[in-house]
This record gives sequence, C-alpha cells and structure tokens, in this order.
Amino acid sequence: MRLRAGLILLLGLLLSLAAAASHGADTEAPLEKRVKAAFIYKFATYVDWPAGAFAAADSPLVFGVLGDRAIAEELGRATNGRRIETHSLHVRELHDGDDLDGVNVLFVGAGGALAPALSATGARPMLVVTEADSALSSGSVINFIIAEGRVRFEISAAGAERRGLKLSSRLLAVAYNLRSGEAR
Repeated sequence: MRLRAGLILLLGLLLSLAAAASHGADTEAPLEKRVKAAFIYKFATYVDWPAGAFAAADSPLVFGVLGDRAIAEELGRATNGRRIETHSLHVRELHDGDDLDGVNVLFVGAGGALAPALSATGARPMLVVTEADSALSSGSVINFIIAEGRVRFEISAAGAERRGLKLSSRLLAVAYNLRSGEAR
C-alpha cells in the first residue's frame, strides 16, 4: 500500500511538472526536458531486466542519450548519486554512430538519427525511449508525446517483449497509450 501511495505521489509530481511545462514559451523547453529526464529515470525502475542484461550483478545501469544534450544534462542531475537495486547509474551523451555496447536505456531525442539508432540496437535487452511520431512501430519501447498540453508517454508491449524486458503493470497502467500489437 505504501508503494502505491508513493507511486501516486510521484506521478502527481511528474504530472504537475508536465502541466507547468505548458505555461509560457520561455520556460516550456527546459521544464519539458526536466520532466522527460525524470520520466526516463523512473522508467528504468519499472523494468525487470533479463538474465545477461548486465555483465555482473553490480554493473552500472547506463543511460545513453542521443540527440539531446539538455536531456543528457538533466538526466545526469536526476540520477546523480542514485542506484537502482544493485546498479549505480551512469549517463552517456551519445552521437550518431556511437557504439551502444553497455547501454541499458537509450533515449533518442529529436536531434538523433532515429532509424540508424533503432537498427543498431537490434533485439538487445535495451529500454529504447523516443520522442518521434511512429517510433513505436519502428522498434521503440516507450515514446513521449505531448497530449492535452502535457508530456505523456505511450508504450509498445510487443517492443518490450521482443527485447526481453518485462515492464511493471504499474508503469503500463499510467501510460497514455498502450500498444500490444506487433512491433518490428
């Protein structure tokens, strides 16, 4: 029950930040980046990683950010000094064509080349988060959208399954859109 109350409190906070992001052009971009970074961090806490996803039980969980330096910086602040279970958290800013070995969570921002990045991930046990139209049908697991003036996210259950990831039912329950159909 305490876990559920904590989840509700966290989601309320994130939704409040998302609502605030829709006010004023001057604050919209930075706040939107902070909200997305917070979501990306929290998404990783709701993933059951398959055996072999990490070299060792205490290997770091690596967030790779492609095409959005502001998200990389915000995610670095959000994860600083934190752990997820036995894993310390590290953020790597990536550039198109960079090696994705060791990356557990990949965010492909609007400035990144989506198709080559998705192709490079193959079927690795990697949580791929994007912010592009039709990204879920291209192989992303979670995609950010702006709906009703707020940052929301949609999930491809098939994309997660293809990568061997098990997403918590609590995460699935708060998705704006849950797609269970076939993903590439």
